[in-house]
Amino acid sequence: MCVAAIGVYTIQMGHFQTSIGSPATILQEIDSHKLLEVQEKDLLLSSIIGLDWDEDSFKINAQNAFFDGMRKRPHMINFTFTNIKDEVIEENPDAFDLLEERRLYLKEKVYEISYEEGNLILTRSMKKEYNIRGIDPSKISFTTTATIDFSEVIILTKEDTSFYEENS
Repeated sequence: MCVAAIGVYTIQMGHFQTSIGSPATILQEIDSHKLLEVQEKDLLLSSIIGLDWDEDSFKINAQNAFFDGMRKRPHMINFTFTNIKDEVIEENPDAFDLLEERRLYLKEKVYEISYEEGNLILTRSMKKEYNIRGIDPSKISFTTTATIDFSEVIILTKEDTSFYEENS
């Protein structure tokens, strides 16, 4: 009886086709976030060229220049917003259809710029959520949800900017 059950199981499994999710989406997203980090650092550096690090308004001026610079880089805003995990956005996704609304959201919720002990610090706090599905839609598959924390901290010193100014 046991042999018969194993035989039936083996035959049935031969007809049962499944498809597993591919991690390619996640790996591409991780690579894209490395590129985003380079773009953020470039934008931050270009935002503070010509600013006086010793002024009381340095942080505010750097912050304003950074977020104004984002207007010229809509791909950064849209990419950052793709698959972002946030209750406010999930409850009211239509409120963030326009690019300017997205930029303001990023300014208020995702990015923080601080100035401490001669260092300009850009902090990005965000999570993204992905649904990973099987590669072959004709086969049985189960959707897996992956949440990835893409938080990052970029620290710039006055020396970093002087090197950037000399080479740009």
